[in-house]
This record gives sequence, structure tokens and C-alpha cells, in this order.
Amino acid sequence: MKTRVWPPLLLVPVFVLVYFFLERGTNYLVYSILSMDRGSHLTEAVRFFIFEVPKVLLLLTAIVFVVGIIRSYFSPEKTRKALEGKPLFLGNIMASSLGTSLAFMMSVIGLSLPEMIILKKVVKLPLILIFIGVVASGIMVVGYLFNMIY
Repeated sequence: MKTRVWPPLLLVPVFVLVYFFLERGTNYLVYSILSMDRGSHLTEAVRFFIFEVPKVLLLLTAIVFVVGIIRSYFSPEKTRKALEGKPLFLGNIMASSLGTSLAFMMSVIGLSLPEMIILKKVVKLPLILIFIGVVASGIMVVGYLFNMIY
């Protein structure tokens, strides 16, 4: 492991403690400190917000950290070297597993110029254009439906 990975890894016990005591802490905050009534819709909405937002942010931080470490070890050159000269069947299996992880890594990005520049290093231009088209279409459809409903 590289030395710059160690400082964030020291925060793993803190992450685990915060994650597992989040519900208990949320209940204490909502019911004891804020003295909100159990069972009311407002109380449950506040409790849900205070509990879910930090939980999602903690999980998102953990996933981004792990994927960032994985991405730092697999450059496009290493990937090409790993797949060069392999038999067709084995090469396809290895490439599909790498493609699955690449798709997961792409799912956390948006349509921004810096992200497209990063993708250009890994993916060819036609695939980037397809990606932009699919993501932009999805964003437009969701925006249109949201405006129709609300």
C-alpha cells in the first residue's frame, strides 16, 4: 500500500462508530434534545432527514474512497498490458469484468468537461458521445416528468 493511503484508513474506526451509532444518536437528538412527539409526521420527517442524510453521505464517501483506490492502481496502460496476448475466451472474461467496474466508476460522474477529459483517457470518443447522449436524455426525461408532476 502506498503511504498516502494510510491516513484515511485510520479514520475507518471512526466511520464504523458513527455509522453504527447514527440511529441511536438521531433518536436521542430528535426525542430528547428537540423534545419532539413520537409518531407525528413532522417528527418522523425530521428523524428521517437527520438519520438518512449522514448515512448516505458516509456510504457515498466510503464507496468513492474505495473506487478511488482501485482506479489509482489500474491505469489504461496496465489494463492494456494485462489483456494483451490472452486467449480470446479468457481475454473476453477479463475485459468484461474490467468493463463492469468501469461502468460502476462512470455511474458516479456527471456531464462535465473535466469528467469527459478523464473518460477520454480510458474510453474512445464514440462511446463518450453515446454516454453523453444517454445521460443527457435521462436527465431531460426526468426533468420533464418532474415538471409535469409538480
